[in-house]
Amino acid sequence: MRRVWSALAVLAGATVAVSTVGAGVLPSVSAPLLVSVGQPLQLDAHGFRGNADLRVTVDLAQPSAGAHPCCGFALARTYRTDPRGEAIIRFRWPRSYTVEPGGAKLKWQPGALAIIWIASTSDYARTARTVVVISR
Repeated sequence: MRRVWSALAVLAGATVAVSTVGAGVLPSVSAPLLVSVGQPLQLDAHGFRGNADLRVTVDLAQPSAGAHPCCGFALARTYRTDPRGEAIIRFRWPRSYTVEPGGAKLKWQPGALAIIWIASTSDYARTARTVVVISR
């Protein structure tokens, strides 16, 4: 549990946003900081282009800075923003993630850090939210 609270101290409120939409609002996402396996989640995405298709992927955060993501999962569904560029994304946190290369499935470990990416498929706008998996 100490590891979880240490991670929370470092990552509290951590988000990243990149946009090529123009001078408008940068994309953002509201999400819980702590997640559990099997937990239903709701992500609120804002600042995307209206009626844009969004893809959601989750990467296991690497311990070393700059490391290429090796593992994670993608939601099979594509979500669409409303005319204001907002979307509500709902899914249940899965029991496992996929390791590449090879495709092995591993169970989440308590204290694991995951990065939820939401990206527009049309204009390269994207945002991220880091979460901590607290139980499996």
